[in-house]
Amino acid sequence: MKKQKITHSLQSTSPLFLLLLAAFALLFLSSCATLKKSDCVEGNWSGIGFNDATAGLKSSSQFRAHAKACSKHRITPNVADYSSGYQKGLAQFCTTTNGYKRGIDKSEYYGVCPLAIQNNFLKGYLSGLNTATIELTEDIADLRHNRRRAIRQHRKAESQEEPNTKNIKKLLARINRLESSIKSRRSNRRQLRRWYELWAIKL
Repeated sequence: MKKQKITHSLQSTSPLFLLLLAAFALLFLSSCATLKKSDCVEGNWSGIGFNDATAGLKSSSQFRAHAKACSKHRITPNVADYSSGYQKGLAQFCTTTNGYKRGIDKSEYYGVCPLAIQNNFLKGYLSGLNTATIELTEDIADLRHNRRRAIRQHRKAESQEEPNTKNIKKLLARINRLESSIKSRRSNRRQLRRWYELWAIKL
């Protein structure tokens, strides 16, 4: 069976659907950085800074987003309180244990840790990325094995004197799903390797 035939259904995905999906993802990500009116009114800027730091977010971009959100309600964030809370949050975020969790969760690190404590974080982060990469490699191997088996089953089904069309379509759909999963995990693995190479030289 030709690979082109197997992946045809993936390539024929509606461009409009992909555009709508991308727009939804962008809207979701932008909304995560926007405070509600109640947050602005309450004004717990120390707590907001703390939460941003423990989430591994950049203080500069986050504070600008908060300021923009609260400006709609004519409220100005307290930069001193935000910075104080952010520094306290970094003390919890920039640990070896949290770095490992961040890495194994396949989450990006934005270089927010002060140089004095960044190495501790990076030791855990790189270890977590390495573990996550190994797991992805194992997943890819399993998926490839299942894909080969599904392809054999599909060929056998097509070679029958009276092919079962419904069964053939199911097998083809399974092959396409497996192919999509393999591509997705390979993409994730490449990303993890890029992050690893980026931060390994900092140690």
